[in-house]
Amino acid sequence: MSIWLYASVIMAPLAVFYQMYPHPDYPEVPICHQIWPNYDLQRGYFLLGLFFVCYVLPLLMILLCYLLIAVRVWRRNAPGVEPHGRLVIYKSKIKVLKMLAVIVILFAFSWLPSYAIVLRFYFGPESMSYNESQTINTILFPIAQWLGNSNCGMNPIIYCFFSKKYRRGFRKLIYCRLMRLRWRRHTRNTQSLSTRYVNVDNSSVNHADHAATNQHENRVSSNKYMVVAFNNGKMTVSFRKENVSDESSF
Repeated sequence: MSIWLYASVIMAPLAVFYQMYPHPDYPEVPICHQIWPNYDLQRGYFLLGLFFVCYVLPLLMILLCYLLIAVRVWRRNAPGVEPHGRLVIYKSKIKVLKMLAVIVILFAFSWLPSYAIVLRFYFGPESMSYNESQTINTILFPIAQWLGNSNCGMNPIIYCFFSKKYRRGFRKLIYCRLMRLRWRRHTRNTQSLSTRYVNVDNSSVNHADHAATNQHENRVSSNKYMVVAFNNGKMTVSFRKENVSDESSF
């Protein structure tokens, strides 16, 4: 809550002094820009309210906090550790210190170009060539804004690069996600395959079954000594002899 209140108080003057007015050369095009009572007040607000409060002060706080963390990590010792274990702990400490240094440096250089360009507009020479103005407005300033906004997503990449545990957990998360997607695809394919088997033409199946049934109902089998006939579920056995013919019906 305090962070939102802090940000609202700092950005309140922009909500007050930003106004919409028509473009001087193209009146049909509206422009939203800062209109302050005087130019010195506008420059002072940017220098104190934005540059120092939103960039210099957070950078100093991050630097101080990470410096305290680095000192605490460096002074921490694990009693009863073998020489090989001490070497591993020493390497892990160095890795943590490098990670903290990279975080601070990336924060500083991500937001510095954006503030440097605005400082050039406010406190640099008033005369600016057309080529310089076009280069700043069309190339440098969009890149500077992209760098500043991308800093919000850099920390997870840094943690993943320096920490094996973070990389292992991230791989497990991706692997579980992929396995879940494969399982869903497999389930859908299985359901569609079973549906295809079920949706067979019933008439053709019934016709084939009926023909097979008729074929099995009328069957005659014979050999040298007897004749066995199946007709409509009734079996007739006839024995062959030289002069005697004996028939039995079941």
